[in-house]
Amino acid sequence: MAGKVGGSDVTSIVIIPKPNHKTLQVKLTGTSPLIMHAWSTKAKQEMLDKQTKKAKNAKEARDPDREYEESIYYLAPPPNADAPKRLGVLEDWKDVPMAKRRFCFPANAVKSSVVDACSFVADLTKVLARGAFFIEDAGVEIIGKPQKRDDMVTIGMGTKTMRFRGEFEEWHTTFSVVYNADILSPEMILNLFAHAGFGAGMREERPQKDGTGDRFKAEIV
Repeated sequence: MAGKVGGSDVTSIVIIPKPNHKTLQVKLTGTSPLIMHAWSTKAKQEMLDKQTKKAKNAKEARDPDREYEESIYYLAPPPNADAPKRLGVLEDWKDVPMAKRRFCFPANAVKSSVVDACSFVADLTKVLARGAFFIEDAGVEIIGKPQKRDDMVTIGMGTKTMRFRGEFEEWHTTFSVVYNADILSPEMILNLFAHAGFGAGMREERPQKDGTGDRFKAEIV
C-alpha cells in the first residue's frame, strides 16, 4: 500500500497471516429429551401450493403415526463410508424398520445454539463466533431410540390442535468441528458448547423459548 508522508512516497506492507485452522471432535450428550420438528413433504407442498395460488384440496384425515415419522430428521444413506453426512427424508428409509434407521439433526441448528450462547460470555460477539468455527457435516448423527410424543398446541387465531413429533429421551452425537485457532482454543469451544447446552438448547423446547428440553452437556473426545 502506497501513500505520502511529508511529501515523500512511503510504502507500507500489509501482511495477511495464513489461516490457522484446526479440527477437533465434540460429543454432545442429552440432559433432557431432544424433540424433532422436521417439515413433512406434505407441509412443504401445502406451503408451495398456497404461494402459487393453487386450488385447495379437501383436507385428508390425519395420520398421527405418519406425522410422527415425518417429524424426525433422517440421515441420508451415505454412498460410501467417507462421504459427508447429509440430511435425508423419510422416503430414504420407508422400507426399513424404525429400529434400524439412522437419525440426525441439522448442523446449522447446533451451530446456532452455540452462537446464541455468546450472550452468556464476555468479549466474544456472535458475528465473530459465526466465522470462527464450522461443523463439517450438514447433519450430526443422533444416536438414540425415538418415541412418539403428542402435544396440544395453539395455531392461527387461538385454534387448538394436536401435534405428533418424534422425541429422543436419551441421545448423544459426535461430530467434527473446524475452528480458527487464532480466535478460539479447544477450551473456549468446549465452554461455548457447555453454555449452549445449559442455557440455549436446540429447537422446539429450548430454554430460549421458555422450555426445558433440547439441552445437553459437551465434551471433547
